[in-house]
Amino acid sequence: MNEEERKQNYEKFKKFLNSDMRVKNSLIELAPLEKDNYDENSKIQYVDKLCKELRDIEFELSNMIKCFGGNSNVLKEKISQIKNNLVNFNYSSGDVRKLYQDNFSDMSEALVEDVKGEFVGYTLFAGGDNGNLLQKSKTINELLHVLHSSVMNNERIMQDMPIIGEKNNEFDKIVLYGEETELSKEIFDKFPRDLDIGITDIVSMENKVFMMIRDRGHALTIEVDETEEANIVRYFIPKICNREMTERLPGIGKITQNGARGAFDSTKEEFIQKLFSFIGGVPTDYDMIFEESENSEVGEYNSTPPPVEVKKEEQNLFNVQDAKNVAMEVGENGRKLSSIEKVLQKMKETIKNIFSRNRDSSER
Repeated sequence: MNEEERKQNYEKFKKFLNSDMRVKNSLIELAPLEKDNYDENSKIQYVDKLCKELRDIEFELSNMIKCFGGNSNVLKEKISQIKNNLVNFNYSSGDVRKLYQDNFSDMSEALVEDVKGEFVGYTLFAGGDNGNLLQKSKTINELLHVLHSSVMNNERIMQDMPIIGEKNNEFDKIVLYGEETELSKEIFDKFPRDLDIGITDIVSMENKVFMMIRDRGHALTIEVDETEEANIVRYFIPKICNREMTERLPGIGKITQNGARGAFDSTKEEFIQKLFSFIGGVPTDYDMIFEESENSEVGEYNSTPPPVEVKKEEQNLFNVQDAKNVAMEVGENGRKLSSIEKVLQKMKETIKNIFSRNRDSSER
C-alpha cells in the first residue's frame, strides 16, 4: 500500500469517528426531560423531534458503514422498525421516556456479550462481518456499538494508515499512526522502556488518541479524549486473566466472562503517570491463577486466587501472601515481578523433590 492510499484510509477513519461522535451527541441531546412527558401536546412535539433527528442519525450510521465498504441494507431495515414504533406511539397514555429507551438508548447485556465474543482479541480477522450483530440490534445505541466495535478492533484498518513514528522498548514494537499531536507525541515518546507489553499501535488525531496493546488482557484497547481541562480514558479488556487484579483498575465497570470496560479521567499534569500505571496494572496471561485438577494434568482456570496454605516451618522463611502482594503491586512503569508466585511454587516443588530423593537414597 502506497502513502496516498494510507492517507485515504486515515481520512476514512476520521470520517467514521466524526459520525460516531455526532450520533453519540444526538443520543445525549434527545434524552427526554420531564416537560416532554407532561401532556399530549408536549409528547407530540417530542416525538416529532425524535423523527426529525432519526433522519440525521440514519445518515451518520450509513456513512459509518460505507466508510469501509459495508452493506447498509440491515441498517435501513432497523431504522424502518424504529420509525414505525415512533409513528404508532400512543400519545394519550404512552410514556416518551420509555419510547426513547426502547428505541434509542437501551443496550441489552446479551448483545454486549455477543459483540465481545465476535470482536474479541483485536486480531487480523476481527471486524469482518457485523451483519448478524446489526440484525440483533434493536436500538440506535446498539447499532452504534456494533459498528464502533467492529472498526476499532480491526487490525487491518489500523495498519493501513500513515506511520509517523516507530520504535521498540525492551519487550516489543510501538507504532504511531495518523497525524502527530502534542498528546500522541507525549504518549509515544514517554512510553516506558521497561513496561512489558506486546506490539502496541497508537492512532493519533485531533483531540483523540487510540491505543491497541497486545499481551495486556490479551488485547487492551484504550480511547483517550482530550479536553481543555482533563483527559478522559475509556478502555476495554477482552480477556480477564486475573479477576482480583482487574477489580483494582481505576474506573472498572462490570466484569464478565467476555471481558470488562472502564473509564477514568486525569488532569493534564498527572495523565502520563496515570496512563502507564493503569496499563501496568492490567493483568497478562502470566497472572492467571490455576487450580490443580484430579481429572486432568492441566488445571482449570479460576478467576479468584485460591487460599495458600503455609506450613509452620515455612512462615519464618518466606510469607507467600507477601509474595503475592509484591507480584501484583503496580509501580510507575508497570509490574516487573508478575510471575514471582509461580517461581516460588517451582522452588518449593524442586526443594521437596530433592529432599524426597535424598531420603529415598538414605533408606536404601
